[in-house]
Amino acid sequence: MSTTALAFTFAEMLAAQQVELARWEQWLLEQPSTLLDLPLDLAKGEDLRAALFHIFRVERMFAEALNGLRDPNASQADILALPRETVADLFAVHHRSFALLEQWVAQATPADAARIFSRRELRVSYKKAFIQAMEHTVRHFAQIAAELRKAGHPTGWNHDFILNPSMP
Repeated sequence: MSTTALAFTFAEMLAAQQVELARWEQWLLEQPSTLLDLPLDLAKGEDLRAALFHIFRVERMFAEALNGLRDPNASQADILALPRETVADLFAVHHRSFALLEQWVAQATPADAARIFSRRELRVSYKKAFIQAMEHTVRHFAQIAAELRKAGHPTGWNHDFILNPSMP
C-alpha cells in the first residue's frame, strides 16, 4: 500500500476540526454569557474569552498568511481590533479563518506546501505552518476542556478524535 493511501489529509484534518469546533460553538452558545468571563490562565490571557480569541487570532494570522493576504511579520492590529464580546463574535473570527484555510487547502499544490513561511526568525514550510494552525487550536481547546471541567462546566461530549464522525 502506498503511503499516500495512508496519509491523513489536510482536508480530513479540517473536516474533523470543524465537527469539534461546531460542537464547541453550540455548547458555548447554550451557556450563560458570563462563562466567557471565567478566569483561565491560558495563552497569557485572563479568562475564557481571551483564550478563545487567542486561538482564533492565531488561526486568522496563519490563514491570511497562507493565502497571501497578510505578511506574517506585519502588525496584527486589525485582527486585535475584531469584536470579541460574545461567543458569536469570537466564532465569527474562527469561521472566516477556516474558510480561508479551506480555500488554501483546496488550491494548494505540493510546491505551495513546500514554500517557505517566514515569521521573525522562524522559517518553515507552508505545510508546517498549516499544521501548526490546526494543532494550536486542538491543543488549546484540550486545555480549555480540562479547565472547564475542573471549574464545574463539563462539555458533555468526549473530545477524542476516535469518536469524531468526520471519518469512518
